[in-house]
Amino acid sequence: MDYEWLQEGVILKDRYKIKKELHVSDLSIVYLCEDMTCDMECIVKEYYPKGKVLRDMDGKTLVFRMPSFRKAYDEAVDNFINEGIILKKYSHKNIVKCIDEFKENDTGYIVLEYCEGKTLNNHMKDEKVVSIPGLFKDLFIPLMDAVEHVHKKGIIHRDIKPSNIIFHKERGPVLIDFGAAVSFKDKKEKKIFFSHGFSPLEFYSKNSKQGKFSDVYSVAATIYYYLSGITPQNSQERRIKDEVENLKNCNYEISGIYSFVIMRNLSLNYKKRFPSIRLLKLFSYMEYYKQKRKQKYTSDNSHQLNS
Repeated sequence: MDYEWLQEGVILKDRYKIKKELHVSDLSIVYLCEDMTCDMECIVKEYYPKGKVLRDMDGKTLVFRMPSFRKAYDEAVDNFINEGIILKKYSHKNIVKCIDEFKENDTGYIVLEYCEGKTLNNHMKDEKVVSIPGLFKDLFIPLMDAVEHVHKKGIIHRDIKPSNIIFHKERGPVLIDFGAAVSFKDKKEKKIFFSHGFSPLEFYSKNSKQGKFSDVYSVAATIYYYLSGITPQNSQERRIKDEVENLKNCNYEISGIYSFVIMRNLSLNYKKRFPSIRLLKLFSYMEYYKQKRKQKYTSDNSHQLNS
């Protein structure tokens, strides 16, 4: 029997029944569960730093590989639980909902709504044709609405990227995984946390200034990725040799102004970026209407030629 993850049928908090394991990472295990109080499916994330713990013979409780891991572990569990506490602050259709968070089996658990859909990476691969106006209306602008809502609570997400966005057929993009989220008003050291191509330079340092402008970089990188088809160069590599191609050179449909806006918000120097997501959203609305007019003009001309 494999004791790394909880087995089917195990019940947590007398409420959540394990149906199957969905994903295992170095720090956590994600399960599809049934909330027995309402017969609804939900997602449960279990803190499981596999380099430090093992599953005990009861198939549930965690034990330490070394006793010295205990002190740092307790703090890490609290930090893990904090993701659920942060998520409970939000009620927004483009942000995943947290149902519960608790400690059991000498670890922490976060219970999230089951959001049916694919990550943006997979969604975009499966879509045969996506119009540029459609990208703005159905993806970019709702995503920025969600990020703006996050920032209003004094929080920065710090890990915005395509794999942390699920595309729901009714709600559109849903921002998930707040495990790296912190208060941008907090002056304490911040844990180094970065994702290749989507993290600004300041995420590579504990003592750097981080704020709303940091998430602006990640949103700009996500937009760049979908409009160019290229993952932006890692920000640390760019310090040595910046090889990020101008967006206009990758997608001639995009206006020069919008290309300039995206490139500006991919600046390594945070002072050159927009201080908040609102201004980027404004330019995105302008580009959306510009692209929509262009699409209508092209369609009208095509009809005239065919008539």
